[in-house]
Amino acid sequence: LQVGHGFQHVRPEAAGFERRLLKEADAVDAHRIAVLHGNLERCGIGRPLGREGELELLPFVRDALDDALDEFLARYPQNGVLKRLMGKTLISQRQFDAAVAQFKGILAIDPEITQPHYFIGAALVIKGDPAGFAEAERELNQFLKVQGGTYWPAHTHYWLGRLHEARGENSAAETEYNAALALDPKIRDAVARVRGLGGGV
Repeated sequence: LQVGHGFQHVRPEAAGFERRLLKEADAVDAHRIAVLHGNLERCGIGRPLGREGELELLPFVRDALDDALDEFLARYPQNGVLKRLMGKTLISQRQFDAAVAQFKGILAIDPEITQPHYFIGAALVIKGDPAGFAEAERELNQFLKVQGGTYWPAHTHYWLGRLHEARGENSAAETEYNAALALDPKIRDAVARVRGLGGGV
């Protein structure tokens, strides 16, 4: 995995977060982790998650990614950046419980970091086990309370819509999908799901 150098593919608002959590790594490892992150950014790991948590990775890239993350996490088990990358990779592999454990590990390191709440909630929604729906709802609503802007809140409303739809709460689901689309009309699956519920967007 050799695409990208340093933090050139990291969105500016995320760069400080990345550097802060990479500070315990030595210079060589920090650079290798940053290159790994650059590769994953190109595959969509920086985005809020596809409708099933997918990442567009070729099999040989996925194998190399798994090996790299295992290597780095063995050396830096308390590194939040690596836990986030591993968590999103595990979601894409449908290993939801393991993914949730990685994101909870980030919160144990620094409870002030907010995005793990989003990913825990989304992972539990995708998993589809009703036993996890209450926790998913708590996590997503916790994230909404503290997250500014429109981009991430839009996707959070989308996952709340998915949660309500899975419960058979179609009116609440439609409300959440419409809230998502009011913030970001480009969430195509929300459009399709509102139409499926009879909303006619």
